[in-house]
Amino acid sequence: MKNDWQNRAWLFALMIALGLSGALPAHAGLAEGGDGSAQYYLGVMYLHGQGVVADDVEAVRWWQLSADQGHVNAQVNLAYSYDQGRGVPQDKDAALKYYRMAANQDHAAAQYFIGKAYVDGVSVPRDYEQARFWLDLAAQQEDPDAQFSLAMIYNNGDGVPQDHGQALYWFEKAADQGIADAQFWCGVMYQTGRGGSQDTGKAVKWTMAAADQGHANAQNNLANMYFQGDGVPQDIARAADLFQKAAIQGIAVAQVNLGVMYSAGR
Repeated sequence: MKNDWQNRAWLFALMIALGLSGALPAHAGLAEGGDGSAQYYLGVMYLHGQGVVADDVEAVRWWQLSADQGHVNAQVNLAYSYDQGRGVPQDKDAALKYYRMAANQDHAAAQYFIGKAYVDGVSVPRDYEQARFWLDLAAQQEDPDAQFSLAMIYNNGDGVPQDHGQALYWFEKAADQGIADAQFWCGVMYQTGRGGSQDTGKAVKWTMAAADQGHANAQNNLANMYFQGDGVPQDIARAADLFQKAAIQGIAVAQVNLGVMYSAGR
């Protein structure tokens, strides 16, 4: 009987993924009968308005039922709802409670959110040792946000001996997954040789990757590279364009550099 319910819950999830409107009438009874997976997916349907009118409160209600049965994704969604005050009054303590439940089931994103709570001192005292513990668990599971946050702990020496080698290692792991801030820091570290050997080629590569994502400080740094011909052929027009993009985003040094270029007629 249990296997039959599991198969039906799996079919229910598949129908949702395919956007089939029949998923609700066909399987609402399964959720009402207490199946945790069906309750989770029914919550997802209410979140996205798939076959029903979108309703954050109903989504939370079903996730609560599912989470209390130990469904890890429901626990994460419920935690996020409390975190953001979506469908329920905002409650950071409740968010942390459900993140912790999911983290204890080895959910990487939940481990990241707990680590960040310890970094920021949200609902718990700031504790970098605990932060490092949870962020490392998530980072080892390739969570890019955790990898970046862990890199910043090592980079700044927050509660641990400062270790630029470890910082660069985790920055690069996050950068490989497209985190623009991590790409920016990889560029800085390879340009300065912090954390390893100076490598202008990698500095340009990572700075360009972050700049292409609109990262203002990376745009400013890349502009300097083009202005000076540092690792790239000198290109004053390209430098001016990048300084302007960074300046529009409020980077003061880019605004100054752009002003200097205009006053010099460049």
